[in-house]
Amino acid sequence: MTQIITISNHKGGVGKTTSAAHLAQALADLGRNVLLVDFDPQANLTVLFGVSRSDAASYLLTLGLGAAETSLVQSLVVPLRERVQLLPASAGLSGAQAQINASGRGIDWVRLTLERFLRHDLHFIIIDTNPSASGIQERAVWAADLLIIPSQAEALSVSGVGSMMKMTRTLSEQHNWPGRVLGILPTMVRGDGTAFMPREHRAALEEMRASLRDDLLLPVVPDRAALKECAGKSQTLFEFDAENPAALCYRQLAKIVRSAK
Repeated sequence: MTQIITISNHKGGVGKTTSAAHLAQALADLGRNVLLVDFDPQANLTVLFGVSRSDAASYLLTLGLGAAETSLVQSLVVPLRERVQLLPASAGLSGAQAQINASGRGIDWVRLTLERFLRHDLHFIIIDTNPSASGIQERAVWAADLLIIPSQAEALSVSGVGSMMKMTRTLSEQHNWPGRVLGILPTMVRGDGTAFMPREHRAALEEMRASLRDDLLLPVVPDRAALKECAGKSQTLFEFDAENPAALCYRQLAKIVRSAK
């Protein structure tokens, strides 16, 4: 059965798109079939893979659930790599968001629209969201079986984690969210050990460890120039520098996701 993973944070620039791309490729390398869905009007995930911006994600959200609409949306999926596909986005998502809010679509709308992709041979759908607390983001989180919250190791990003955790409690209490938080993914951490980390990064990680259950802190992804360099070539680290420490962390994350229930 297909699992839906949403990668989200109310703060931008925390590595959501990078994490979505690398998790997808790491899962594919483990033999899993993955569909990436770009739900950010900036279309960063679409651009990262060198794909032309498209209204595909907007159509997913605004068209009906009938056979004709489903056929159209499915035809807009772009193959990226072996076992990895993408439903691309464009700035039109801002209009789609306004439309679904105005039409009163329920909290389960994103989940309903994605059900057309659920099948036995698609193992994961990974959603990359926009950073704002919006109608799309909230519905994308509710659609998730597993939620991953990336966070830079700095004070402002850690506060964004608190905001996201508050959202999940609200979704659980008021809307019976059927999913769960897989964990917090620390990203862009400088230094290979606490002795070499900037003080702010060390303090932020200590705060995360103090405030979270041990099983909610996911592998720490180090800050590496190669992450930016490979994106400029429309690649992931697995193609660009497979033994990079950040690549190893995303492989570890993929194994955690693969075994999650």
